[in-house]
Amino acid sequence: MKKFISWTIFMLLFIAMFSLGINIKLVKSESKTIVVPDHYATIQEAVNAASNGDTIFVKSGTYYEHVVVNKTVSLVGENKSTTIIDGKGMAYVINVTANKVNISEFTIRNADTGLYLWHSGGHNISYNTITNNSQCGIHLRTSTGCIIANNWVENNGNGIELKDYSSGNTIINNTVINNSADGIIIWWYSTSIVEKNLVKNNNGEGVLVYRSSYTKITGNIVINNSGMGIWVRHSDYPIISNNTVVHNGIDGISVSLAYYPATVSNNEVRGNGRAGIYSYISNCYVERNNVTGNRGEGIIFYASGGYITNNIVQRNVKGIYLSFSQYLSLTNNTLNQNVYNFGVYGADLNEFIHNIDQSNIVNGKPIYYLINKNSLVIDSTNIGFLALVNCTSILVQNLNLTNNLQGILLANTKNSTICNNNFSDNLYGIYIRDSNGNFIYHNNFINNAYQVYDMGWLKAHLGEAPLPSLNTWDDGYPSGGNYWSDYTDVDADGDGIGDTPYVIDENNQDNYPLMEPWTPIEVINATIDVDSYTLNLKSKGKWIIAYIELPEGYNVGDINVSSILLNDTIPVDLSEPIAIGDYDNDTVLDLMVCFNWTEVAEYILFKGIVFGNITLEVSGKLYDGTVFIGTDIALVSSLIGDVNIDGKVDIEDICKAAMAFGSYPAHPRWNPNADFTKDSYIGIDDICLTARNFGKQA
Repeated sequence: MKKFISWTIFMLLFIAMFSLGINIKLVKSESKTIVVPDHYATIQEAVNAASNGDTIFVKSGTYYEHVVVNKTVSLVGENKSTTIIDGKGMAYVINVTANKVNISEFTIRNADTGLYLWHSGGHNISYNTITNNSQCGIHLRTSTGCIIANNWVENNGNGIELKDYSSGNTIINNTVINNSADGIIIWWYSTSIVEKNLVKNNNGEGVLVYRSSYTKITGNIVINNSGMGIWVRHSDYPIISNNTVVHNGIDGISVSLAYYPATVSNNEVRGNGRAGIYSYISNCYVERNNVTGNRGEGIIFYASGGYITNNIVQRNVKGIYLSFSQYLSLTNNTLNQNVYNFGVYGADLNEFIHNIDQSNIVNGKPIYYLINKNSLVIDSTNIGFLALVNCTSILVQNLNLTNNLQGILLANTKNSTICNNNFSDNLYGIYIRDSNGNFIYHNNFINNAYQVYDMGWLKAHLGEAPLPSLNTWDDGYPSGGNYWSDYTDVDADGDGIGDTPYVIDENNQDNYPLMEPWTPIEVINATIDVDSYTLNLKSKGKWIIAYIELPEGYNVGDINVSSILLNDTIPVDLSEPIAIGDYDNDTVLDLMVCFNWTEVAEYILFKGIVFGNITLEVSGKLYDGTVFIGTDIALVSSLIGDVNIDGKVDIEDICKAAMAFGSYPAHPRWNPNADFTKDSYIGIDDICLTARNFGKQA
């Protein structure tokens, strides 16, 4: 019995002691709240006394300390406006080296660095005012998985800085303003999320990301910073979306010097000091942005590959500018009211090879960016921008191309005609790269910053190919060349053409610059009948008669006879009869005029025509300025003419004529005796028969 009682007492004591042990352990695991200054006079003393998981509550007041937090604690101020930790102008205010530290509701001020998170992670830094720290407000170094939220970061060096593999952090809903350097800077492999922050009035970049890939910058307001609004540099795969980037000193959004693409989408980019969006990165995606009122380019690419799509670009100095870029794709972009809406700049041919379709609109008109086209006619008022790249035999006429970087772009384009166009208020009226043999006349070049620019000028200066292009810039006299608004010479003879050429470079000049803007002239087709199917150059006739008939609605009595020319050279012989009558009996009146036979013969011989067809063109003007042109075909015969013009007709003339002679149909109005073989053709056999029977004649 005694043994039983003893055993029972022993068991009860054991159970009691075991229970007490459990209770002791539970008490040790509970966190506690330490109050400063109630429990400890300083924050550092409270931290030293705390255990992991404790909360240090700091009442309102100013605490002049440098606090090292080396435990997992929560540091909470009573009110961030009145609970102040002052670093006394040096080092740091709070230095965190433990993990999972929460700091909130403090003003952290007056040190080199306000809050320094070193080689740790999992922190929550929220609802603090970080101010007047000379180097940095909040600095994370090799710290990961932190949340920096709802802080006011003002008047520091850098506002918030993440450095040296500080990845996986979220910077959200902070106000970062008036810092003397950058607002938010993320560098050296510190991939993070920057979301819904106000970054304003900082004296460097608003948000700077350097060598830190996979960074997401979204939903921020970045305004009035002295440098770039958002600058991502040497950083692959960034996403920059849904930000408002306004009135920053340099570029609004800049992505540069990376190997892998960036996505820049759905941003509002306005009023920045240089470009709205600048891309110097391969395969960048720029889409659905509203880019307005920037003082440089709206969107500028300096890259290989990439997509620019569905952007609205308006009221910038330059709209979309592709500079030394390759293989870009542009679709569905709208450009309005930019000083210079669109342009492509480059030196080598592949820098002009892009996929740019007509879904891109300039001031309501589509962009025509043509590559590898041949034998086209481009004649439309509904073209906003025109580029011809690697094209041949294109006719461009009746276009009004204005307010672009280039009025027209020619890159490796040959043997094309550009006439009757207006190029005004562009940066370059015409921009040329290795384009030769083109005929450029009757265009108006008005108020372009550079009327003509040839990329070969720069290449030649650098000793590189290609050389400057060689083209024809006028249609001769009296037709004339182009109108140049910066031409300053005079027209002494009043013919509407400047007295000296307009010099473009040492190999290109407009020899007949127009004194007034070219106005396309109405041209009507006249019916011309030259009263001699055969022009016998030995004829003793005094004149060649031509009959002019105008189409319905026009009256030959309105023709200014003194304006009539044969083949743009020979005027009407006003000493000979001029009459109006229905000479061909078709009930339509004709005007009969005469041309001096000697002048006609000399013109034909000068052209080297001995036998064969010649097209005779008669042109002139009505008194109201309307131009008429018509042609007839005549046959030149020199069978018994003084071909070598030595004062006699002899066998040498016949032999010379025979060498140049083809075979032409005989005509009833010819001398029938010329057709010796009676085969209805005047051919070499007839020439030989004539030669055998021919004696020398004066």
